[in-house]
Amino acid sequence: MMHAGMVPAGRSCGLDGKHGRCMATLRALAVAYMLLLMGCANFAEPPAPSPPVMSPTDSIVIDWARVGPFKFLSMLKAARRPYVVLNTPPPVGWVREEHVPELLYRANTSMASASAVVLVESSYALPARRSSEAREALFLVQGVRTGSYPPDMNSVEYFDASLEELQQWWEDRNR
Repeated sequence: MMHAGMVPAGRSCGLDGKHGRCMATLRALAVAYMLLLMGCANFAEPPAPSPPVMSPTDSIVIDWARVGPFKFLSMLKAARRPYVVLNTPPPVGWVREEHVPELLYRANTSMASASAVVLVESSYALPARRSSEAREALFLVQGVRTGSYPPDMNSVEYFDASLEELQQWWEDRNR
């Protein structure tokens, strides 16, 4: 059965003897159908945004021999992303007890935002918001306390050491 506008097989739509007009009509119908389908699909609620996914370009490599804890904090403040993924952690002893007084001071006085630190091996969802210089300074102090930095897979999830707790630890250690 043929409908209006259909051309029998082997016959042309007309005009120049080619199927150009028929193909244009089919494309227009296909676009209209897709728009109709897309319009129907949008009646549902939009899906919740998924957490950011780490790509290989998210990770950074730092020359730990040239970058100390305070320069590292400056780098975290200057970074644009809410997180910095460390490809390789610094060597043991990179952050030392001699750094603790200044780090505690910064943790107590800084209001600056900074990128969170995430190890490349971390399975936590990447943070969607930035950390703070104070929190990252405490994360560094916790690294001295535990003997290695970073002391956990990331500086936001499950890191709950408080300024008071780390100050008390430092005072007890220096008695």
